[in-house]
Amino acid sequence: MAARLGLATLDRLPAACRPRYDPASVRVGIVHLGLGNFHRAHQAVYVDDALAAGERDWAICGINLRRREPVERLQSQDG
Repeated sequence: MAARLGLATLDRLPAACRPRYDPASVRVGIVHLGLGNFHRAHQAVYVDDALAAGERDWAICGINLRRREPVERLQSQDG
């Protein structure tokens, strides 16, 4: 079984897949309604680039108003 993605398993990922910043150093600056694929593939990528560039006040807090399943999956990954 593959290890679940989370803060404790980041060191197992190739360097190119790990955050380029300390996840503990960021603060939420964006509240995003919905946890969909489009958001994660587009907006979240740009925010990740900003965090890596030193803009630590722009972490995303995802809010899901519909199903519990996506929230539970992300929580299991320290999200």
